[in-house]
Amino acid sequence: LYMVRSVLVKDALKLQERVDKIANGAALMTETKVVKKFIDGCSNLVPNRCLQELLYKNLKEVGAPKFDKADFDFAKQIVDSYEVKHEGMPEGLKINDEKIKEYVMEASENGTKPLNDFVVPYEYSDAREPGSTDVGDVSWLTPTAQIYVTCFAANSPGHSWQNVSCGNSPIGHKGLLTAAKVLCGAAIDMFEDHGIIETARAEFEKAAKGGYVCPVPADAKPVVSGELI
Repeated sequence: LYMVRSVLVKDALKLQERVDKIANGAALMTETKVVKKFIDGCSNLVPNRCLQELLYKNLKEVGAPKFDKADFDFAKQIVDSYEVKHEGMPEGLKINDEKIKEYVMEASENGTKPLNDFVVPYEYSDAREPGSTDVGDVSWLTPTAQIYVTCFAANSPGHSWQNVSCGNSPIGHKGLLTAAKVLCGAAIDMFEDHGIIETARAEFEKAAKGGYVCPVPADAKPVVSGELI
């Protein structure tokens, strides 16, 4: 099982051809054969600064979720279950501005606070991060932006039971409601000011001028997950 990544899908596809050749070469050496099954593929995310700033404006107006003592107590139990303890900049945040770093470190109590109940100041960055999301494919077709809202305990390991355990808790519910308010506020702003849409569209056309390259092979067919094994 392997995954091939690159900044752009077109480069990842070229790299995958080389990896496939390695598999075929190994099959020749061992007098076996290769049967390839495609699982999934996602495109990189095309950022849109106009929409990012719009979402941040609304996030500041809505504010971070209002967590109570019960939320913090539950989050503390989750944090205590981590095998690897964490201190310093909260996991997932990559900040260059020193003033923002100082603010985040103070607000998160040096990364030890069980819930992040504050809004991180906006900072634009075009730095690349590894990850997989089909939002990337959407962003090649229309202006797209995302926000992140606290829905689970701080520094929770990705794809973990700790994340899942908060999904049906008041923590997750409050986070989702906050995100919904931000998105609705941004939608209202765009309805009332079409200039925002025009600016976002112009930025998108420039950033995505290379055109969308689909990472899914033309002959790929949907399969039941159990059939992949």
